[in-house]
Amino acid sequence: MKVKQRVGMVQGVLSKTVLFAYDAVSVISLVLVWLLAVPTPAQAYVDPSVMTYTIQALAGVAVALSAVIGVAWRRIRRHVVKLLKVDDKREVEPDVHYYADGQVPAIQLGAVNACGTTAQTATPHRMGWVKRLLFALVPALACSLSLLFFSPLEMIVGAESQLAFKTTNVLGIMLVFALVCGVVLALILSVFWGKGYSALVTLVAACTLGMFLQSLVLNAGLPDATGISVAWGSFRNQMLIGAGVWALIIAAYFVMAHKLESLSRLVQIAVCAVLVLVQTVSLVTGVVAANNANKDAETVRMTEEGLFTVSKKKNTVVFILDTFDTEDILRLEGQDKDTLAAFNGFTFYKNSSGKMIPTRYAIPYLLSGVQPAKDETFGNWCRTMYSRSSFLSDIKDAGYSIGIYSDDGSVHHTNQIADKTINIHTLKAPDINAQGTIRILTKCGIYKSAPWVVKPFFWFYQDQLNENIVDHSNSDPAGVPYVEKDGAFHEKLVQKKLTASDEGQNGAFRFIHLLGTHAPYVLNAEGFQTGKSDIDAQARGSLKIVADYIQQLKDLGVYENTTIIVTADHGRFDFTASWVKGFDPNALGNAGLTNDGKDIGRATCPLWLIKPAQSAEYDTVPCQVSTVPTGHEDYAATVIDAIGGDYSKYGIPTRLVGPEPRTRTYLATIHDASKKIDAEWQEYEIRGDALNFGDWKKTGKVWN
Repeated sequence: MKVKQRVGMVQGVLSKTVLFAYDAVSVISLVLVWLLAVPTPAQAYVDPSVMTYTIQALAGVAVALSAVIGVAWRRIRRHVVKLLKVDDKREVEPDVHYYADGQVPAIQLGAVNACGTTAQTATPHRMGWVKRLLFALVPALACSLSLLFFSPLEMIVGAESQLAFKTTNVLGIMLVFALVCGVVLALILSVFWGKGYSALVTLVAACTLGMFLQSLVLNAGLPDATGISVAWGSFRNQMLIGAGVWALIIAAYFVMAHKLESLSRLVQIAVCAVLVLVQTVSLVTGVVAANNANKDAETVRMTEEGLFTVSKKKNTVVFILDTFDTEDILRLEGQDKDTLAAFNGFTFYKNSSGKMIPTRYAIPYLLSGVQPAKDETFGNWCRTMYSRSSFLSDIKDAGYSIGIYSDDGSVHHTNQIADKTINIHTLKAPDINAQGTIRILTKCGIYKSAPWVVKPFFWFYQDQLNENIVDHSNSDPAGVPYVEKDGAFHEKLVQKKLTASDEGQNGAFRFIHLLGTHAPYVLNAEGFQTGKSDIDAQARGSLKIVADYIQQLKDLGVYENTTIIVTADHGRFDFTASWVKGFDPNALGNAGLTNDGKDIGRATCPLWLIKPAQSAEYDTVPCQVSTVPTGHEDYAATVIDAIGGDYSKYGIPTRLVGPEPRTRTYLATIHDASKKIDAEWQEYEIRGDALNFGDWKKTGKVWN
């Protein structure tokens, strides 16, 4: 007997060990599935839409596989329990009573009949308030988190390099806001009861799924937040298809709620929980990927340090008025001949050409003087342009302090030039404006998650993120990230005013990038922020900002010893519109792409105004006009010449360019808007008048 007991005990231990091992294998399987769903650090997620597709698709697969493994585990486990004859309390069946004569005792039969009668005559039971609140809580929280937390944060996590803050800086604020809104929504829903309550909860759950699918698959073709006005009329098909999909989702949820009320409630809760889980994995992975992308490089930011200081000795100031074209000046002068009245001592060069386009290539060229070599790849040029350049080093070696003010996404690799500047350095987490954060990110979340027909009412542009989220009230400019907001720059210029100091052994170099005539048009003719403007008013406002800067240089008595270059990173252009199906090239004033989007189609000439350091007598001469062939081809040499350096390795400065015919080169970027990639660079030669596109010829040299 004792032997049998011991054998039984051993068998029991072995059986439970096997069962435990089975459970462990199941758990490990789930873990492996989730690990496989997380992308490896080697992958980069720069485009927010690409990140969303990839990570959520993988996470969705993981959720589905987890569910399959879970169901299979439970079914197989039952067979294992029976096979091993293990007494598992989770598998205990309810007691079943058998009667030998097949007759049920009268007392029990009466109880059953009584229950049946009661069930037939009882009135429907109203769900209690607490229960209504608990059932509404999951859909309400899923809806608010999807709209106010996951959608806006996934949008910005892939664009951190172009923003003055990180996702982690705003994550806590938006999480608390979304949770509070979710609880409030659940409380509102719980006030209702009966069919009204069920209908509202069903609608919230359906909208949660609709927002997820909108972000995942229905936002194809949604334009980037560049600030350029969107021609919403060209997206009618997306609006119709999207509205149809949303209608089907809502209808399906209501049909299920009507036909299968109890099951519908469970399905709604389950789907909402899964959506929150999937989006959590997506966001966490995006944040991790963004952090890993910067872990090997010191994170530095361009601050406002030195923005409003100049040297008492000598200065070279470069204003980059984004997109400001020579044609803009000519048009303004046609309206008002005194457009350049404040620019005494300057020369306006009508025959100017740029070098690269758009901003993300033009600004690095202007800061390095290095253009892509023949057969060089995009990536190699971007990675090595500063290490191959001595431009900023030459300025620093000449005894000049350097201040560079632009956005990180335009400059690229700011850590490579930080040691040459006074304002690019590590920056603690910026002060965050909580109200501004909630306001703009709520707008972003609705813009991304809502159907197409709603999007026009919540349109935003990238600069609004920096403007609203970062608190610019910090009194120490070294702690304030620089943001391209012309109106704010002008206000600070007027209030703080320029100051002259002894910084720099021989002088100061300032490179100030402003929005210029780039959309959106929110600057009035006086150079201050307004609700809505137009390109002409914004152009005049940009010039007014520079004019006020000039006047303050005069007030400080340093104008004579200051060289000022007023230019743009590039002229007016459009390099994406004609890739959109059905694009009408006549619909955009600044468009010009031809040949199915593979040619720029028009001249693009950045503004080129220069005043050298010169005597007071020359500084009073009204602005002169020149037609010599110059422009960005001569930018680096002009700057080095202004600081008294050896310009020979950069070419010739504009002041030495003669009227003789000259060949200049220009690299045009062809952008595939449907794939959101830069497809290639095309080289043009300009022989003659840069304003005449007939003098532009392709060389056949292409970088792709």
